Amino acid sequence: MTSFKNAVQALKELGLQKVSLYALYQIGMKTGYWKQITPSESSTAFIRKGMDYFERFPWQPPASSTLMHISGGNTAAVIADANLILEGKIKFFSGKTDWLDLAPKGTKNHWCEVNDNDPYQDIKFIWESARFSWAYTLCRAYQITQNDQYAEAFWNSVEDFIHNNPVNMGPNWASGQEIALRLIAWIISGVVFKDSPSSTETRKNSLISSLADHAARLPKTLIYARAQNNNHLVTEAAGMFTAGVFFKNNQWKLNGWKWLEIALQRQINSNGTYVQQSTNYHRLMLQTVLWVNTLLPFEGLKFSKQTRKRLANASKWMVTYLDPNSGKAVNLGHNDGSLIMPLSSCEYTDYRPTAQAAAIAFLEQPYLPSGPWDEYCMWLGLNSIKENPIIQNPEKYYQSGILRIGSAQTWAILRAEKFTERPAHADQLHVDLWWEGENIAMDAGTYRYTAPAPWMNGLAHTRVHNTIEIDDQDQMLQVSRFLWLNWANAQKKRTDMDQCLSASHSGYQRSGAVHQRTICHTPPLAWTITDEIQPGPKTLEGYKICLHWLLPNWDWNLTNDRLKLEKDQKQINLWVTAKDQSKLYQGPEYIQIVQAGKVVSGPEEDLTTLGWFSPTYDVKIPALSLRCVYQTSLPFEIKTYWNLKNDLIQPK
Repeated sequence: MTSFKNAVQALKELGLQKVSLYALYQIGMKTGYWKQITPSESSTAFIRKGMDYFERFPWQPPASSTLMHISGGNTAAVIADANLILEGKIKFFSGKTDWLDLAPKGTKNHWCEVNDNDPYQDIKFIWESARFSWAYTLCRAYQITQNDQYAEAFWNSVEDFIHNNPVNMGPNWASGQEIALRLIAWIISGVVFKDSPSSTETRKNSLISSLADHAARLPKTLIYARAQNNNHLVTEAAGMFTAGVFFKNNQWKLNGWKWLEIALQRQINSNGTYVQQSTNYHRLMLQTVLWVNTLLPFEGLKFSKQTRKRLANASKWMVTYLDPNSGKAVNLGHNDGSLIMPLSSCEYTDYRPTAQAAAIAFLEQPYLPSGPWDEYCMWLGLNSIKENPIIQNPEKYYQSGILRIGSAQTWAILRAEKFTERPAHADQLHVDLWWEGENIAMDAGTYRYTAPAPWMNGLAHTRVHNTIEIDDQDQMLQVSRFLWLNWANAQKKRTDMDQCLSASHSGYQRSGAVHQRTICHTPPLAWTITDEIQPGPKTLEGYKICLHWLLPNWDWNLTNDRLKLEKDQKQINLWVTAKDQSKLYQGPEYIQIVQAGKVVSGPEEDLTTLGWFSPTYDVKIPALSLRCVYQTSLPFEIKTYWNLKNDLIQPK
């Protein structure tokens, strides 16, 4: 009965079309249809023999002198990363260094037989090697130095992949998105290395044949990407479009173009929010579209007016959730470590290359002054006709309807979303707080999608976010690793004060409670967050209410309900007060500090997923979780006061 109710709810919230498409895809898996139409045979009949497809491809890389000018001659980082690849190693998800492996197990089995649900075998580690995003580093090093060893490393890896991954066999043929991203990386790399001594005709022809196999595979299972209606559809459509341009195949080009237009109009909300509710996937979408945008002039195409408007708003969204001091962004939603086009010296966590390129392409004005982030623009052939950055007064610009307030020195966002597509995390009314480029109230991120409990997407829960948890329950019902039902929708509330934001959400109405949060900034460096838990139609006698804050792993001291954090010359003072329905102060049942999954102050409890911050996939670093737990009836109010001090700033 529970499964039936969940199925009905999924149909209601996801919609008949997506559920039907996914059901058809699963029927194709069960009946062997996909196996039948994607045989282990090469698709090279249409290739024109003797044609140098790389030579005639319209896109060309920037000149070495251009790259040297942007970098100011500081090329040590890219050379070091490229030399690491020469040793056979890559930085997985821009984090841990490990061996590049293009010969996974299971390549004797058809891709339909691949199991990607084994908690002890995360398929993303196989895909990360075979995605070939690391090849862009070789491209950058080669374009700067013209050293043939970087081209040779690319060709050796391509030969390794083709030999060890027969067409449609094994895990590297299981995902259309991975096939599309590899196809794009191979085409770009093939163009960069086309004049290298290592780029023999035999090697180029072998790569062209494999690219044909990749391109032929993409349309076959596009139904899965359509059912997901997320970055899979965007990347697979872009892959088809790129293949169509490369092979001069109008069917692929126009099919990819059609589905890309459809995807962008369906997946980007009118306010610029991307469907997956994820900063990292938002960047992935923009980078994919920016690449297609680079090819459009050569094909005499333009995005429709409606699509361009969505992309302009998506570019503004990226800017709004970005810290201009550090280039880092709010770690919202799923963060799977994707950086599909690492074409600058900026780190993985630096979103400025994408923000700058998107602003120039879709807002027609740079977001930032010139800097190392502009290298990405050069690879895309983007030059701004305007010199002045779009944001000259951040305090004014950020009053854009998206829930961000503050100043250039300290700012905050209040998570308040009305979902039209499935949510990623149960994180309504989460608050992110930033101070001089440092994230001091953090979103934990993702860590892993596939791992033994509790790390099977374990950072998606309400408990790890900076919000209120009631009766140890999530705001929504998690029925699988990625699927939430009974969506908790938020509603923005009016406030008479300029430096305040307010919203409520419906996630706890089933328990007879409504959570409303108001966040206020008192310039220059003070914040007050007020949580009101009001009774709903079916209020219970008592509730366990938990307030959680994820904080940086600084030196700390907890005295009663006051917490002091210190690092270098900075100090954060944080204290919590609460009032019950009689308006009298009520102290917490207990306060806990959790560091790296261990309770270091307060009652012992299994809180393994707390006190961690994950900046990229498969990486988690210690942080501090502050938990204030109350047993109370409703209504109930909690206030959190933040006072930020920097000893380097002397009072006037």
